[in-house]
Amino acid sequence: MTPQEACNLANALDGSGDQKVKAFLLAASAREIQAFIHCLDMQRRDYYREMARAALDIRLAEDAEITTRRIVWLTVGLLIFTVALFAVEVRAVFFPQNPNTGAHQIQSSQHEQIFIPIVTNR
Repeated sequence: MTPQEACNLANALDGSGDQKVKAFLLAASAREIQAFIHCLDMQRRDYYREMARAALDIRLAEDAEITTRRIVWLTVGLLIFTVALFAVEVRAVFFPQNPNTGAHQIQSSQHEQIFIPIVTNR
């Protein structure tokens, strides 16, 4: 059922579509509920408007809970990757693979010469 169809049932004077409107509000997304609220007749249907607002609040709370769970799991994943990266760095600093290439053990000898090219503008 579309929001417009539910709205037409809610705006009907006989109230015959009450169960269908309630079923729509239980199954509809937040955008559909909002569209339903906007097309309701202002004077006659305060009952449906309040019911739709409650359904919209519940739907938004459920969506926020799902988003929060995703953020929590992504944060846990980032924390795990950070700990793993820290462990790799600690291992690389304190336990180098080749002891001759460790940064603290490289020594320059007197026989090595460093050549730095001179760049001139001519």
